[in-house]
Amino acid sequence: MERYSLERLAYFSRILQRHHMTSPPTQQIVLSGPTGRISASAIAPPDTCILLNQARSGMVLSRTVELPNRTRLCPSGTTLSDGLIQRLAGRGIKRIYIVGTPSEDTGVDNWAEKTRKLHERFSRVKNQPYLLAIMKSVENALARKA
Repeated sequence: MERYSLERLAYFSRILQRHHMTSPPTQQIVLSGPTGRISASAIAPPDTCILLNQARSGMVLSRTVELPNRTRLCPSGTTLSDGLIQRLAGRGIKRIYIVGTPSEDTGVDNWAEKTRKLHERFSRVKNQPYLLAIMKSVENALARKA
């Protein structure tokens, strides 16, 4: 267990934000300050960078969305709505950070749709055995996940 002062932790936090290091710490951290000691196992929920066109209503931002000139558009913790996603796209935002990972429905319809798209993508290479083998292995992987 390591002990850091609040100033030192703030310094580390600024460095991590500057270099966009997002892996959550897994060590036990002890904060010491004027109010005493606080011990926590600072494991933050993982955040994921996704394209804005992958964002869905109900997802939660894990980081503040800013323009290149540092103008803040949305604070972290904001729940996305369809209107907000459209406004962000209108401002030129390409990527956002969300809490957790984007989840997909794992139903029969979803598997059928993925398989249909896979066959559509490989439709031009029906006479190339190596590419067909790749398609079959991807199709088997999709079947195992479903």
